[in-house]
Amino acid sequence: HMHHWTLNLSKALNDTHLKYACISDGGHLVIINSRDEQFLIGIIKTEESFWIGLTDEKIEDQWLWVDNTNLCKDKSGEDCAHTHKNSIQDLKSWFDAVCNKALRRICETRSSRQT
Repeated sequence: HMHHWTLNLSKALNDTHLKYACISDGGHLVIINSRDEQFLIGIIKTEESFWIGLTDEKIEDQWLWVDNTNLCKDKSGEDCAHTHKNSIQDLKSWFDAVCNKALRRICETRSSRQT
């Protein structure tokens, strides 16, 4: 299945708003499954931060994507993850933050096209 990514330029106002971000468009916050997908985030031509679909909100230090798949542990104690283009090292661009931080987001939906 193909997926479609969109940059949502409105900022999440609080953690509840973030939790339901992208759902009204039939999707969810982006899940980054591969090096190629991370590269796509790296080519965003902005210095802004964007929420991605990764959180340890349910159990501290147990990072899960919005589809409940696991990611490696983090020890910093924040509950939501965002990406920020701060260097050419796109694989080192994920950061955690409190979920009520006002940031834009990247949404992922299934493409309506069949391939």
